[in-house]
Amino acid sequence: MIMAGCLTIAIATLLLKFLYNYYISQSHTQNTAIISLERQLLEEKLKQQEEETQIFKKMSEFDSLTNLPNRRFFLEDLTSKLECFSPNDYHFALIFIDVDNLKEVNDSYGHKIGDLVLKQFAKRLKSTLRTPDYPARYAGDEFVSLITQFNDKSEIEAICNRILNLALIPYKLSSNTSCSISVSIGVVLHNKNGKGLTSDILNNPQELVSHADKAMYEAKRRGKNRWILYEDIASE
Repeated sequence: MIMAGCLTIAIATLLLKFLYNYYISQSHTQNTAIISLERQLLEEKLKQQEEETQIFKKMSEFDSLTNLPNRRFFLEDLTSKLECFSPNDYHFALIFIDVDNLKEVNDSYGHKIGDLVLKQFAKRLKSTLRTPDYPARYAGDEFVSLITQFNDKSEIEAICNRILNLALIPYKLSSNTSCSISVSIGVVLHNKNGKGLTSDILNNPQELVSHADKAMYEAKRRGKNRWILYEDIASE
């Protein structure tokens, strides 16, 4: 009987040990599964937050209508570039573009059609520039671009003329309706060897844009559908 009792105790001990180990194993498996699930949920949340951050960033830096960089992005980028270059070994042209007679389009067809024209023009404008140059929507019917990929003034003239010609191509509004517009362009040119702009202008992006804007308004005053170089009117 003693032997039977000892055997029973041994079997019970083994059974209890087996049950304990099984419980520990199951608990570990469950804990691992919980940790894995929590990690997965955290990763998904972080991914969602990153996607939302990118969306908000794009909303703050890009124009929702044309999908071009907006005024804020352009001015920040312009400031950064001006701070990094040496006037003696860098040249650029800042162009300021305004769509002529968009008000007439809005009055005749409605603002939705006017927006459609702006979207089509923005696409054409983007096609005229080479990387890393890009157009930006500055405000309303105004667009800007900093051109760095050129060798001399004749290339800027060619770019401006190409923009003028592309803008004149009729804009399709529906299957049987189209309209035509033109643009006026003002250009501020800074040449290599420090020729063109003074240091106070080069250190003031807003003033630089203002100069190009003045040249654009002079182009409008002279009949629209043309481009004017700021230095040609600065002494007038």
